[in-house]
Formats: sequence, C-alpha cells, structure tokens
Amino acid sequence: MKELVDEQHRPDQLRIVVDKAGISNLEVPLTLLYRPSDSHHPGIRHVIAKVDAYARLPRNRKGVDMSRLPEVLFEHSGRFLTMTSFKEIAERLYKRLELKDIYLRFSFGFAKLSVSPVTKKEAMLVYDCVVSVIYPPYRHFVMVKVPVQTVCPCSRAMCLVDHEKQIGKGAHNQRAEVTLQVEVSKVPGVYFETLINIIERSASSPVYVILKRPDEKHVTEHAYDNPVFVEGLARRVSDKVSKLKNVKWYRIKVESFESIHKHNAVAYIGRVKKGTKWFLSTKSFV
Repeated sequence: MKELVDEQHRPDQLRIVVDKAGISNLEVPLTLLYRPSDSHHPGIRHVIAKVDAYARLPRNRKGVDMSRLPEVLFEHSGRFLTMTSFKEIAERLYKRLELKDIYLRFSFGFAKLSVSPVTKKEAMLVYDCVVSVIYPPYRHFVMVKVPVQTVCPCSRAMCLVDHEKQIGKGAHNQRAEVTLQVEVSKVPGVYFETLINIIERSASSPVYVILKRPDEKHVTEHAYDNPVFVEGLARRVSDKVSKLKNVKWYRIKVESFESIHKHNAVAYIGRVKKGTKWFLSTKSFV
C-alpha cells in the first residue's frame, strides 16, 4: 500500500507560532468524587464532560495531529475517565503529539441537592464546573460557578427607619454569580461541594430550586440581615479559600446582575501561595 502523505509535520511557510491548536466540544464520560452531606466517605458520580484539548504549535510545524487528541482520550476503551487519569492522558498527548504546552479543559454540570430552608422541599441544583489541566509540568485547576443572592448594604442602610431594631423599607437585592478557580497541590485536592458551600455561605443568601411561601419569607429576611457588596463577597470567599489545605493559587470573580442599574457590579481577587504566605496574583482564569 502506498504510504499516505502527512502534511501536518511539514514546515509552514509563514513560520508563526500558534498558541493553541486542537479540538473542542468532544464529549467524554467522566467519573467524579464528591462528598455526600450525610457521609464522611466520598461517593462517585458520573457525568458527561465536554473537552477542549490543545497544544502549542511551533513555527516549524504545519499542523497538530488532530485525530490523536480524541484517540488518546478514548484509549480507556469505554471506561469512565477519572480525575486521577488526567495526568496520564496529558503525558500520553505530550509524547504522541511531540508538542509542548498540553492543555485540557473538562466542563460539565455538577448536580447538588438543594433543600428549601423551611418546608425542606428537595431538588437538584446544577452548577457549571470545569477541570483544567496544563502539562508539562502537570498543573491541575478546579473551577465552579455559583449563583447567589446579594443585598446592597448601602441601600439597606439608607432605607432604615428604626436603626435600633434595624427595621427599614427595604433594600435592592439581586442575583449574582461567583466564579472561583483554584489550583491544587494534589488530586483531587478539593471537593466541588467545598467550594460551592464556601461561596453560598459567603453571600447574602443561596438561591434555591423550589421555594414555597414560608421559604420565600425566610430567604428574604435572611438575605436582608446579611447584606454584602460584591467587594465584600469576594473578600469573604478569599478569606475562606485561603485556609484550604491543598490550594496554592486561586482567582475569584463576583458579578452582580444589578436590579436597579443598567450595568453590573464586578469584583476580582487573585492570590498565589509562596511558602506559608499569600501574595497578589494577576493571572487570569485558566
């Protein structure tokens, strides 16, 4: 059989480095460890993840071997991928592609039980989650996006009619979204529930799937008693995340979808751990 021409390994005339080249939106089965609220032992959850897989293309090479990316991802032969297999996948891609700066991004919905505070109605709230991998050297990042409620402290203070009893005529409140990404020193390093709980407990109130009238009253009053600016919410999350054992870098974005403004309110915090101390990090989300 005549040998087929491989154009991808030939030199490119323009000789421009391509920062990332590969595939996106490849669906793969993925197994996650999670921490059930009623157990000290981790459970297992299966999800379908959408994968982006890239590599850095040098100036002297025409193309990435695109077919090798899904080929390596599906070499597990029908088994679900796990978080601990990501390093092996990245190493195989590095060897098979003969390229540097391997980047993998697994995005999926993570379902967590949502229980209304008074009537105890149960439902599943789905959070957008991402695991990103860079190699070499191997680096592992975990991201969650969490919807919450915020009440404006300034609006609340201006509308008080009885400062002693903290009674007022209301305060503007809105839904906000907190994006938190951490780099861990070991895998899995941190549970998704841990990051989600930190964010929800830092906000004026979590959001829920099902709320009956007694629940709405409770949530409204609880949020009113716990006002927070986007800056304050970012600080609260930062304070809690910096205490997590296996986290060595994090970035936080809080965006409030303002109810009385046309614009949104936004705050960012990024920190990196050096030794036992935290320092400013301007690195963006990975």
